[in-house]
Amino acid sequence: MRYATIEDIYTANERFRGKLLASISGISADEAAARPSEGGWCVAEIVEHLAAVEEGMGRIAAKLLREAEASTADNGSDEPWVREELVETFIRSADVKVEAPERVRPSGEMSIPDSLAKMDENKAFIDALREQLAARGRSAATFPHPFFGALSAAEWLALKGLHEARHTRQIASVLAELRK
Repeated sequence: MRYATIEDIYTANERFRGKLLASISGISADEAAARPSEGGWCVAEIVEHLAAVEEGMGRIAAKLLREAEASTADNGSDEPWVREELVETFIRSADVKVEAPERVRPSGEMSIPDSLAKMDENKAFIDALREQLAARGRSAATFPHPFFGALSAAEWLALKGLHEARHTRQIASVLAELRK
């Protein structure tokens, strides 16, 4: 996957969101709350986690854009929006189980509709950053990701979609097991 423009990031994230919504469409309350046999999160907890991560990534991107606006540095117009090696590393690690940081672990108390409502709020916030992102998203301002190192605002938002895709596959796996 290549992110040649800011629109590529937003388009990919829309596509990932559509796949997530399709994956949870019509699931029962029992399916949403059932844990997979190997343990781990139920579907409702995965969606809650996605809402928490998306909120954090949006806040980080906004912070980086504010820092970039205050800076006199160039927007890095010769640099790619998202480093291809970052995307490749994320894709290669997509099946590696990692422990989520405490701040984004699900409480287990949010329903899927509540988590989706939060995700709609997050999306509106991130969509409002589009113009700033186009102007300053490739700046030198970065914030460290716990697994992938220093990321720019554009990279945080691209990673948001890739992270959502990873967990959409996890949801499909959980539901396939439950529906056997």
